[in-house]
Amino acid sequence: MELKDKYKVVHEKIKTIQDKMQVFRHSAESQARRKMLLGLVALCGNLGFIFMGTYHWYTWDIVEPIAFFLDLGTSILLMSLFFMGGRSEYSNEWFHNYLTNKKLHNTKDWVALNSKLNKFQSNEKDYLGKIQNHLLRNISPDNVYK
Repeated sequence: MELKDKYKVVHEKIKTIQDKMQVFRHSAESQARRKMLLGLVALCGNLGFIFMGTYHWYTWDIVEPIAFFLDLGTSILLMSLFFMGGRSEYSNEWFHNYLTNKKLHNTKDWVALNSKLNKFQSNEKDYLGKIQNHLLRNISPDNVYK
């Protein structure tokens, strides 16, 4: 098999692996968006409970300690996320990437595909180097100007 054919085979395998990995990435990103939406729903539920508890069901005297502990728990959660992010500016994009990568690295198929991809990419670089060396050896200065 010629170097060019080997390179094409390896390149096609890389493309199929990347397509499979894209499916996993899409699934992990959609799951991360759902988790982030769940956090927004929890925040709205917290505010709704405080409002309904204060003005319709109970009084502020009963709802105040509950609201305090709900807000304290939220603050602890957000501070832990801030410190996990390297104490840099917290953003939704960072949290989305964190959830996505956490899901991907916990997926056995993703890890296997990622190791295969790295192997084939190194093979591709080797074949490209061999092709380049082959071309450089076969092109002499005399042949270039003819």
